[in-house]
Amino acid sequence: MKILIIDDQKSVREMIGNALEKEGFLVISAKDGKEGIKKAIKEEPDLMLVDLQMPVMDGLTFLKKIRESGNWGKQARVVILTNFPPDNIIISKMVHVNPLYYMVKTDWSLEEITAKVIELLGYPKV
Repeated sequence: MKILIIDDQKSVREMIGNALEKEGFLVISAKDGKEGIKKAIKEEPDLMLVDLQMPVMDGLTFLKKIRESGNWGKQARVVILTNFPPDNIIISKMVHVNPLYYMVKTDWSLEEITAKVIELLGYPKV
């Protein structure tokens, strides 16, 4: 199964990516939403982990554009993985783009993030 990690922090992409690769996932990454759109449309990953605040294109704009990109994009599984707890503004914007899950990075350990990805995909641990 293929996972796309979109985060402007290289260390976050690598840390989460390495953990997911150890579980048998194929991991691709992007440093912002613009690069993420190109990779998502080309690769059609099984799940995307997307940060909200990034340069060039933020996570909510990315998600809106993915949802408008066709049949795959409308159904793509996206987890928001960010440092910002959801507030009313973020929640109201997310209603229209329908993420699968919302995670605040500081509230989850690397092992918990990996376990949640496995759970959301119904992927057996290797």
